[in-house]
Amino acid sequence: MVLICTYKSIKILLPKLLTKLYINSNLNIDMKRVQNKNQKRTYLVSEYNQEKKIEGLAFIKSGEFLIVDNQLKLKISKTVAEQKHVVYIHLIDGKIVYVGETSRTLRERMILYIIHSGQTNVRVRTHIKKRLLKGSKCEIFSFKPEIIIINNKIKINPYISIEQALIKNLGNPLLNRKNVG
Repeated sequence: MVLICTYKSIKILLPKLLTKLYINSNLNIDMKRVQNKNQKRTYLVSEYNQEKKIEGLAFIKSGEFLIVDNQLKLKISKTVAEQKHVVYIHLIDGKIVYVGETSRTLRERMILYIIHSGQTNVRVRTHIKKRLLKGSKCEIFSFKPEIIIINNKIKINPYISIEQALIKNLGNPLLNRKNVG
């Protein structure tokens, strides 16, 4: 969701609006000033990224799978599409059905679910498409962990460990097959 309003009006409306939105849907708010050259006005643009806490981690809504002309399609947020080394989850009607990780960009990994013939891709794609055709909603949330630095020399990205811990702690979601124990 994007909110655009003049800088003047934001002083009055913003505190009430943001409080109401945050309380009702737990949103992250990124603010930017944008200059409209035609009207010579400054606008405050706010993009709201829905956040979901899972095992204490703040996952950001990154996209969703849709059915268009009976085909599985991807809608993904530009703000996270090019992130690498992320943990992601697929939720169908609000229930976690898959936890994954990728060293590719998030966009590339999600596209593989649509086009690639690998066993995991086919299993996940088949289930998601079947549920979407029945009217369900499939959302994608992602989490990019901070890199751990040891002695200012060794850099560790914990995304694979986080994925495995989530699979274990969530009781091996429906579409996960990794044996993590």
